[in-house]
Amino acid sequence: DRDVTGVQTCALPISALIRLLESEAVDYTIISDRDFAYRLPLEGVQLIIFNTHSEYWSEEMLGRLSEAIDRGISVAFLSGNNMYRKVQLLDSAISVIDQMTPADQVVPLIGSYYDASGYLTYDSYRVLDPVHWSFEGAGIQLNSEFGSAGPNHPAASGYETDKLRFGSHQFRVLAIGKNSEGPAFMLCRDLPNGGFVFTVGSVAFAPCRGTDAV
Repeated sequence: DRDVTGVQTCALPISALIRLLESEAVDYTIISDRDFAYRLPLEGVQLIIFNTHSEYWSEEMLGRLSEAIDRGISVAFLSGNNMYRKVQLLDSAISVIDQMTPADQVVPLIGSYYDASGYLTYDSYRVLDPVHWSFEGAGIQLNSEFGSAGPNHPAASGYETDKLRFGSHQFRVLAIGKNSEGPAFMLCRDLPNGGFVFTVGSVAFAPCRGTDAV
């Protein structure tokens, strides 16, 4: 009941994500931040994915995300350092207008917020909510670990990480990175119509997806 046909994906690099979507024969479209802000018709969209490092957000992008969630469209942030700097979208560039997007504009939307604690550390995730639907069929138990380092990538919780903050109402903590400082928080909020808002809280997460069964 969580069909992802019609997925829209934002941000680069996206090679690991594309390999996953194509291996599952998912119908997808790649869009830019500008497309998301100004051009994306939300009718018929089922899932929007922001990938790897979704740091620079305009007021219009924040508004479109809020609209998508209000419509019950599922959103997945397979990324970290999300929405940290506020920008203005110019004709052929972006201009940073605020070095920090206020946390109270970000946390209610995705449940977490970036800070530099744990910067450039890496570790696997440890599961705290094994009965959540996102782990269905993966053989996950309490304290199971996933996202370990591979020959071509570091462990999944790292580089830059987003953490749980006050105001993350209705978000469940699914897993937390094992980093000794500043671990990533994997969170999910289920929407009333069966949609969801899911975030991994880590820049390093996406490249691990191709080599980890979870």
